[in-house]
Amino acid sequence: MLLVIIEGFVNNFRSSEEVMNHAWENIINSEELVQ
Repeated sequence: MLLVIIEGFVNNFRSSEEVMNHAWENIINSEELVQ
């Protein structure tokens, strides 16, 4: 049971990390467009 909870937590962390990476790329791209 505990393993399932940990696995779900890890999956959530990975997906949120990907979202953060995409947001970071968008910020970098928009900064490049401004210059």
